[in-house]
Amino acid sequence: MFNQNKIFLIFHTNLETVRSLATYSAEINLKWDKVKRDEQELVERAITEKIQGLWVKVALINNVYQ
Repeated sequence: MFNQNKIFLIFHTNLETVRSLATYSAEINLKWDKVKRDEQELVERAITEKIQGLWVKVALINNVYQ
């Protein structure tokens, strides 16, 4: 039969493990959110550059036909 000290030690160890896992999980979520934001910024920048490039082509075509 376990004595109280062993039960407390097991409980405390498990609690610390759960806390560590929760902290680690929170850190991963923060890093993943940053990756998603960075990825979104890259996509938005690429779209903006593509649109700007199309406007330059339109302007060049307009100059040719004027």
